[in-house]
Amino acid sequence: MFETWMRRKMPWSNTLFAEMQKLHREMNRMLDRRQTAAEFPSVNVWANADGALVIAEIPGIGPDDVSLSVSGGMLTLRGERKNDAETLGTYSRAERPQGAFSRTIEMPFQVDSAKVEARCENGLLAVRLPRADSDKPRKITVQGA
Repeated sequence: MFETWMRRKMPWSNTLFAEMQKLHREMNRMLDRRQTAAEFPSVNVWANADGALVIAEIPGIGPDDVSLSVSGGMLTLRGERKNDAETLGTYSRAERPQGAFSRTIEMPFQVDSAKVEARCENGLLAVRLPRADSDKPRKITVQGA
């Protein structure tokens, strides 16, 4: 209502409101991109009694640009997406995050780090994390008197 009144009483305010809306949209776009970059790469985690499977989306990143480490029940994924601007020219629009990244994912159990397997194909990194034998539930026989 106030905006409508302003536009009728002060026609020059149309430009002012348009600029404010443009600034608002730009700020939202920047904040959205920053939030997305903080969660790179996107992952899905499946777990069962024997282990877990982690699938990470890493488009444009090869196996040589990724490193994995496992400690206890934590998987850490590190890597780097090269800056395309150096080879392709100046950006007109940049929505894909660039540079180094790191993501740590907590597993619901201890991992047998000697048996972890990873494969990178078609922009997806699949990591199989077997559950440590010492962390698996163990059936205990109850003795009678």
